[in-house]
Amino acid sequence: MYTKGITIMLIALTVFATIKLVKASPDTYYLEDGNILTTTPPSNPFTRVPIGGGSTYTNTWLSSTVSGNINGGSYQFTFWMRATAGKVSVTVSFTFGYFYNGRYYPIASASGSRTLGTSAQSYTLTANGGSVSIPEGSQLYLTVSIKNNHPTRTAYFYYSGSTYNTRIITPSIVVPEFPAGFFMLTPMLLAIYLFLRHCPKKALTS
Repeated sequence: MYTKGITIMLIALTVFATIKLVKASPDTYYLEDGNILTTTPPSNPFTRVPIGGGSTYTNTWLSSTVSGNINGGSYQFTFWMRATAGKVSVTVSFTFGYFYNGRYYPIASASGSRTLGTSAQSYTLTANGGSVSIPEGSQLYLTVSIKNNHPTRTAYFYYSGSTYNTRIITPSIVVPEFPAGFFMLTPMLLAIYLFLRHCPKKALTS
C-alpha cells in the first residue's frame, strides 16, 4: 500500500505537469522571399512578379518544420495583383498542405478567376479542409498558380511586403509545447520515488 501510494502521487504530479503540453500556433502564414512560408509579417520592400500575356506563374513556399494536428475549417488566401490595363482576367489557384518525406500532401485547395485593374488591390480565395495529423519533421507548403488570360497585357503579382502582405489564414494548428523544466521533472520524480521506497517507514513517520 505504501509503494502504491507513492506511485499514485507521482502519476498525479506528472499529469499536473503535462496538462498544458499543447498550444495553438499562429494561423496566418505570409509569403516571403526565398520561397519561405512564415508566421512573421514581412516588411517592405515588396516583391513584384510580372506575368506576361497568355503565360502562367507557379511557385511553392515552404515553412520551417512543424508537427501536430491541424483543425478542420476554412482557408483564406489573400493576394495582391494589378495589370497594365483594366479588365485583365487571371485565373488563380492555391493548394495548402504539408511536405513530408519527399512528398506533398494537400489539405485544401481552391481556384477562381479575377478581373484586375491598373491599381494593386487584394483578392481572396477560400477553401475548406478537414482535420489532419501532421507527422513530426513536416513542412507546411503553399503552391500558387496564376494564369494570365489576356493575350498581350501583363499582370503583376505582389508578395513579401508590409504594403502587399500576401498571406494564407489557416485553422489553428496544435503543436507540442514542453515546459522548460519538464525534461528535468521525470528524473527528479524517479529519485524521490526511489528515496521514499527505500527509506524506513519509521523514519518517515517519526
